[in-house]
Amino acid sequence: MLKAAYGGREGRAETLRRFLTLDAGGWRVAVDGNTILGCVGALDYGRFAYVGMMAVRPDAQGRGIGRALMQDVLAWIGDRGTASVLLDATAAGAPLYTSLGFADEDDVCLYTRAEAAGPTARPDSAITLGPDDVERIRRLDAPIFGADWQRLLGLWLAAFPGRAFGTRDRSGELSGFAIAQENRIGPWVAREAAVAEVLLVAALSLRFSDAPSVISPGANRAAREVLARYGFAQTGGTRHMRRGPGVSQERASIWGQVNYAAG
Repeated sequence: MLKAAYGGREGRAETLRRFLTLDAGGWRVAVDGNTILGCVGALDYGRFAYVGMMAVRPDAQGRGIGRALMQDVLAWIGDRGTASVLLDATAAGAPLYTSLGFADEDDVCLYTRAEAAGPTARPDSAITLGPDDVERIRRLDAPIFGADWQRLLGLWLAAFPGRAFGTRDRSGELSGFAIAQENRIGPWVAREAAVAEVLLVAALSLRFSDAPSVISPGANRAAREVLARYGFAQTGGTRHMRRGPGVSQERASIWGQVNYAAG
């Protein structure tokens, strides 16, 4: 159903399994008999929730299914006492979200490398991270992301062994980190462009299943320049929208999101 709605070649089965492991209560489907017509999910991080994977089969659109799904998942978020909701909207989906009280806050840029080039040399300053490093990552990441998503980080580190990198500052604390998924780099976080570049080069020392992509907040103006140096160009974009009170995030320090559904 997601492939029919979104198109493209991206497989989402493993991502869905990880999200359902985190919290199955935030996920909804609309069905007609045994046929799934649409779905939506929410990850509640406490300070805010992130809604994603909102999709309706093309042959079922225009029947109010998307609105019903969104209203149901927003009610679930509200019942948990979470006041702010974030999402990344396509041009087609934005009118629905606007009608439900969402407003534009930023944009999000999709960058894709021209080809799945072979590995490059890994920088000496990049260290490999694993599940035991979740707390170190959390100390750096929580103020930047705006919430503690330690469980999600642990799942992603376990899912991509040997594909997570970090850099240390002079005190030995992490100054940045990045996880290279099958064909996407993210989460990727650093406050300094030089650190972000080291992490990008480290990620590109690996092989990818397809030309790798990066989902980067528009607020990070430096990302376009850094990514362009390594063969990435913008190939798409969405609108970052919010409903409810403002959320404290350092979006200019987020170089790569996990995906559109998790932030």
